[in-house]
Amino acid sequence: MSKLTLLGDIHGYYDEYLDIIKDTEYSIQLGDFGFDYSCLQDVDSDRHKIILGNHDNYDNRPEGFDLGDYGLVTFYDWDFFFVRGAFSIDCRQRWAHERSTGRRSWWENEQLSKKEMDYCLECYSYVCPDVILSHTCPAHISEIVGNPGTMSSFGWPENMVTATQGLLRAMWERHQPKLWCFGHYHKNWRYVEDQTTYYCVNELSTLTFNEDWKVV
Repeated sequence: MSKLTLLGDIHGYYDEYLDIIKDTEYSIQLGDFGFDYSCLQDVDSDRHKIILGNHDNYDNRPEGFDLGDYGLVTFYDWDFFFVRGAFSIDCRQRWAHERSTGRRSWWENEQLSKKEMDYCLECYSYVCPDVILSHTCPAHISEIVGNPGTMSSFGWPENMVTATQGLLRAMWERHQPKLWCFGHYHKNWRYVEDQTTYYCVNELSTLTFNEDWKVV
């Protein structure tokens, strides 16, 4: 039976990533891979994919590995809907660092545009998938899995809802999937609300499913 492994944030730990996937049949990395994709040159892009997050290089997206912006995907034995991106709470500091050093680590298009979000919501509402993979999570789940004080520590309102979290919340309100997996929060976490089971995958951690989307 085939197995699909989801990986949490990589954040530039490329050797560790390569060590993890060498023993996996198929994998999807849930964003914040890092800014350099040269480590992928010997990786099979047919078996290993990436959903970009908010700490990824949007000037040089990893061709062949990048699933894109959003949509319904059939990846071997697994069907799912995905949405890329998230909001960087340290974007002000990253922008200031780029101005002083010339080294870029923040991209304005880390989140979908308003037009893209509208199309994404329309598409999602039409297909009503059972499984969603994303980098971050819906706003109401972020309130549970996240730490509100983190936002205020970077100068943002404690109860701030980012555009991506708002989109994901709107998707959930239109249709509750059976399974929703994400990264971004750097913890391994499981939570059930109504019809949806949520899994957060920690940095450099994995979560493996069989062909029926059952954890193995």
